[in-house]
Amino acid sequence: MMGDNTKIEWAQAGLGRGASWNPIRARDKASGRRGYHCTHVSEGCRFCYAERFNQRLGTGLAYKPGHEAQLHIYLDQGTLMEPMAWKTPRGIFVCSMSDAFGEWVPDAWIDMMVKVAVECARHRFLFLTKRGARMAAYSRAHALPANVWCGVSVEDQSSADERLPQLHATRAAIRFVSYEPALADVDFGPQLLGIDWLIGGGESGPEARSSSLGWHAHALAQCQASGTAYFEKQLGARPVRSAGGPHRISDAKGGKMDEWPRALRVREFPEAPS
Repeated sequence: MMGDNTKIEWAQAGLGRGASWNPIRARDKASGRRGYHCTHVSEGCRFCYAERFNQRLGTGLAYKPGHEAQLHIYLDQGTLMEPMAWKTPRGIFVCSMSDAFGEWVPDAWIDMMVKVAVECARHRFLFLTKRGARMAAYSRAHALPANVWCGVSVEDQSSADERLPQLHATRAAIRFVSYEPALADVDFGPQLLGIDWLIGGGESGPEARSSSLGWHAHALAQCQASGTAYFEKQLGARPVRSAGGPHRISDAKGGKMDEWPRALRVREFPEAPS
């Protein structure tokens, strides 16, 4: 899940190899356990995979608001410098266990992560957030290098209506949307124009909610109409056919492409700036 390899397929960013990078760490003041911190902001956070991992192997704390006082949150200098040692170009999912634009993250820490990206032009750094307003403001105040890609997560119409304008206000060479977990049909409308990439995926995990294949197909059709690259990550643990009833899968997250409808077997990457 973490480090110089990741099973998150889209994190490769078209470079053939992906990594996750989590320099923002947390230590539980009471137990001394080390892990990560984040907080829920919308319905897509309800069954967060990173939260489950953190409760099991990290600080043990849930990603609920108000826990900051129980933690020492810090920028781990060793982890910060890891991409410098990765010689082969990689797509790097930044803060996959947290959110780089969370309110507990000082601008100075974001500055230091961006500085690493500037010094590692061979890699592509993917910043994905549910806090698009702060990302947009940061991008307007700081010139981001071309290898920093900025994205927002959406899960339903209300989150898309809130975060797509924030993404449009973000100054980045590549802007992308993670429609995962897809919890409802989304009409992206004209907001999809000018967005380079959309990743679709159903929810995974033991408490996963159902995701209709029709929602995924609708997202793909909208991308094709707008010229947006589309990447189907997974159907989710409980995919439902458009006409009703479960779609049978053998993989726990619906990630086996040969079990998907043929029309959804699409994994495109955006054309990166030279």
